[in-house]
Amino acid sequence: MSIEQPRRRTQTLPAAIDNDSVELDRGNSATCSDCQNDRLGMGSFLNPISSSNIKITSRGWSLSDVESYPNFIRVPRVSALNFDEEATQTRIEQYEKNGIPCIIEGYHKHPKWTDILTPEWLREHGPKDISVRNIHNYTDSQMPMEEFITKCRDASPFIEPNETERLYGKDVVCPPEWEQWIADSEVIPSRLLPGGENDLLKVLPENATVETLMCYLGIGDTFTPSHKDLCASSGHNLLVYTESDGSSFWFMTKSDDARIVTEYFHTLNQELDHETHVTTLNEWKRAPFKIYVAEQKLGDLVLVPPRSCHQVVNYGGITVKVSWSRMTFDGLVTALYHELPLYRRVCRLETYRVKSTFYLTLRKYIRDLNTCTDLDKRAPLVERLSFACQVFDDVLLQEYDPGHATMHFVSKRHDDVCDLSCDFCGADIFQSYFGCLDCVPAEAWEDGCVICPGCYIEGRSCRCGKMEPVQFRDFSALKKVRISAQETLQRIWKTGIGQPVSFESEESLFDGTRGTFRAGCLSARYRKTQDGRRNRVCSGMSERNPSHDAPSYGVIQCKDCHRTKCLPHHLIHNKLHAINVTLQREYHPKNHHQFHKDARNKYDPGLESFSKSEELGSRPDSDIQWVNLALSFGTCKPFRPEHLCLGWYDKDFVPLQVSITSMPSIRDVLKEQSPLPSAPTAGPSTRRIRSSSEAFPEVSSRRPAKKRRRRMLLDCVLVLNSASFGYPLLRLPKDYAYQISETGTEEDTHLLENTQAGSHRGLGDQSEQPIPGPSRPRGASNGKRSAVKKPVAKDGPSTSSPLPSGLKFHKIKRNGDASSQQLSMVPQSSMTTSNSNPTLRSDLGINTRPREDLENMVRDLLQ
Repeated sequence: MSIEQPRRRTQTLPAAIDNDSVELDRGNSATCSDCQNDRLGMGSFLNPISSSNIKITSRGWSLSDVESYPNFIRVPRVSALNFDEEATQTRIEQYEKNGIPCIIEGYHKHPKWTDILTPEWLREHGPKDISVRNIHNYTDSQMPMEEFITKCRDASPFIEPNETERLYGKDVVCPPEWEQWIADSEVIPSRLLPGGENDLLKVLPENATVETLMCYLGIGDTFTPSHKDLCASSGHNLLVYTESDGSSFWFMTKSDDARIVTEYFHTLNQELDHETHVTTLNEWKRAPFKIYVAEQKLGDLVLVPPRSCHQVVNYGGITVKVSWSRMTFDGLVTALYHELPLYRRVCRLETYRVKSTFYLTLRKYIRDLNTCTDLDKRAPLVERLSFACQVFDDVLLQEYDPGHATMHFVSKRHDDVCDLSCDFCGADIFQSYFGCLDCVPAEAWEDGCVICPGCYIEGRSCRCGKMEPVQFRDFSALKKVRISAQETLQRIWKTGIGQPVSFESEESLFDGTRGTFRAGCLSARYRKTQDGRRNRVCSGMSERNPSHDAPSYGVIQCKDCHRTKCLPHHLIHNKLHAINVTLQREYHPKNHHQFHKDARNKYDPGLESFSKSEELGSRPDSDIQWVNLALSFGTCKPFRPEHLCLGWYDKDFVPLQVSITSMPSIRDVLKEQSPLPSAPTAGPSTRRIRSSSEAFPEVSSRRPAKKRRRRMLLDCVLVLNSASFGYPLLRLPKDYAYQISETGTEEDTHLLENTQAGSHRGLGDQSEQPIPGPSRPRGASNGKRSAVKKPVAKDGPSTSSPLPSGLKFHKIKRNGDASSQQLSMVPQSSMTTSNSNPTLRSDLGINTRPREDLENMVRDLLQ
């Protein structure tokens, strides 16, 4: 289905790229496997379409052979010549309700069929130049209509060996005469007409209308890759002309299989909504869902249900099709609740201005109900308006912030539709967004950098990271529409029409503690208040997932767990999205421990009901949805990547332009005292794509720059107890200090080099106080400090087990004489370690260091 680019957006598909030439750049300091490519989503980078994965031929196909596969089902058909309006309407209603494709056949035999639907007419009266695509290298170009038709008739009906050009005319503007015939001839049922009574896209003002009526001209083995029509719209495709036995093979799925189909494409290392994969017959055959197949012939009108994945492969000679989309009310609701959140993650252009269309539809319902005098029509209007009010509350909740009155307004031209779209994901802006005018070139970005609230809270932003919240219109105008709708319903309900429903009070809905935009505003405030602070450490979960640095505002500490976690790790381990974490951090900071435990326990049981809501297109549990989409869709396709950075949950990106070879992440942008990473120089055969995981694993600036080795319990010297054995204690020079670090169930005693005199930064719980350095005033202590702590192994025996007799752990204590810089002599007798004491090793259940290493450490200290 054709799509209209936003007014200020101009995108082009890249030239073909060899699959073998793309390599992911993971950086040189990756240490956290959770932040690697396999932590989220599919675990594979998606390339733009290239010549190695788009070749497909329909040579030798027949419908009887194709439908012989066990999961293939023939698309049901109904005759266009039945002239039983009621029967036709019933079949159309079933198609829309059940989400099963349908074909109305035989329109070319209708008495009112016209003879202007031919290539010869197009050659004389149609557009002079059209957009054509060479399917061999997936490049688009402009070509005269006459030249295109001539080349198609001269070409073989199927791909030939060593062929380099096969043209497909796509998104050709429908001539006004054809459009007029479709609208006025009464051949197509009025219920299915573009801009008809059941097409809500007609509510958009003239300067914001979306053109969906397009023509497609092709020959055998040209195709449309597997895709879904935009925003849960209903698709219609009428084959108006064929020659040389031309036809088209269709492969379609049910509406409620949308998520299963998407997950199946993930197993093929493809993203369905990027529309870059031509599915083979073998891939369709292996699919775990039903495939509805059909051979479209002259006069067949194919009805594609909302969210149906479909692919078209042309057969034989020239075929000419007219295609359009309709937006129904149910489609709008499904798009609001399910398609738009998914588009934001994968970056699919919205185009249809779903929220604005819904807002204008709500206002239309209010006017219709206030002016309707037919009691039979009033009842369904009341039901529809009452449901629309509930959905509109969800829209307003995600767009609201208590400080909206103090924000900048940018309303232009009219107050109904905003003509801006998100520069990252392509979402159409309805009311709220984040903007920046500082770090983008004004000549190319006249409106500055625009990021939608959903992208911003997930870390996507401009590269300077200093974005401000902006409003399109005064938010009070939206509140007035809400009040008007509810007052209209209350008045009608009092007459006995319709079933009254309750709405959330204005005080509760706009209490300012919920919503995506509210969370984004809080996140923007945290970024400003913590600007310039040192990065914080996200506590490691295991040796495979060790500690790593993250921007301070993106790390949250749980005192009960004695851990700090970054936002991606909260998503992975606690099933908490950045929206939930940010709002909880602001309004319930003391309940964080219980909050993340409840979220983790809630996620798996909630997936079943969430999956059901996806199938039905109904209202989902937003907490489950945010987490599930972030976990499942990690590959994005930013629309303007040259001045943007990837977010917390973006593991890979597919460039729209071949020249874009890298993107920094939000962690790169906010990293302390670090310039933005420059794009790596691409060699002749390699493109390196920078992942957002690069900045995550970098070693903390509070640690030595040398490579970290694995720390074990006995990294410190284990000394014999002086009281039991009569040996003096080992004394350290001033530039060493001990530190207690608690992680999980282990309490390890570490020897750390103190690079800053008098300052000893911890690796674990920030509340732990290290032993003061030499600058500590004399006399502040009695000189005897007990710091003996028994280590606890993860899988070891009970901590109540006594240590072997005559052996104790001691923190090595400084000599009281501050001027002493020498270490006292270490006994010449063998040192007792867990390596030489099997009983100790067994009791503690720990990894041990060889005695020789400990002796070498002592010798190093003596030098």
